[in-house]
Amino acid sequence: MVRAAKWFENDEDRKGCLFRLAKVCVSHGWRVHAWVLMRQLEKVLVAALLRERTGVENPWIAQRLAMGNSGSVSRLVVVCGKSVTQTGELEKLKKMLKCDTDLI
Repeated sequence: MVRAAKWFENDEDRKGCLFRLAKVCVSHGWRVHAWVLMRQLEKVLVAALLRERTGVENPWIAQRLAMGNSGSVSRLVVVCGKSVTQTGELEKLKKMLKCDTDLI
């Protein structure tokens, strides 16, 4: 089994790296798409939420979030729905992005 390289020692190290990246991008006028900075779990959560709340199809999600092919999106979203931990994370994301439909 091949293990992925550990990029950051801890969350503070990750935040420091992102801060330095932001400074470099601003100083050079570069733009970085959000999906580049997202971990796979975060992409899966966003994909699950998109599938639940919108009519977009898997190929669109796979392309926009750089998740491989559309079959990968289906498989990962199903696994996300079965995982207690990921389901909890999805509920947190839903609360953060809750729309107040009473205002519409």
